[in-house]
Amino acid sequence: MTPLDAAGALWSLWFISWMAAAAWSTRTVEGQHAGDRLRHVVLMALGAYLLFGYAKASWLRQELLSMPRSLQWAVVALMPAGFTYAWWARVHIGKLWSGRVTIKQRHTIVRTGPYALTRHPIYTGLLVAVAATAMLVGQVQSLLASR
Repeated sequence: MTPLDAAGALWSLWFISWMAAAAWSTRTVEGQHAGDRLRHVVLMALGAYLLFGYAKASWLRQELLSMPRSLQWAVVALMPAGFTYAWWARVHIGKLWSGRVTIKQRHTIVRTGPYALTRHPIYTGLLVAVAATAMLVGQVQSLLASR
């Protein structure tokens, strides 16, 4: 298994578990419009496509960063830290979490736990994993995707 294979497996585990946990949420009172949600999903899919280096254009595949195998594994080790921080926030926010911009029943602002440390801890944790993946791929396209 290569470090990039391990990164892909970690992202897959995170994604499957994250989607399965959507059932924990409280009923949505007001949600994001379908067109806005579609745009969001398309941009996320494009970002993932570029992040993992799937684009074939030569200028996107240009290497920006090359690391020895041992350093690649160290970068992969950052990913579970990011996923764990995002999961801590997700569990802490509990039934108020949503994958869409929504207002939930009994909506409140959470300011404890990881939300006392960072304003958007789920994004923060995922950005750690994205940055690690972009470093691992080391191409122009992965840098573009991480922005």
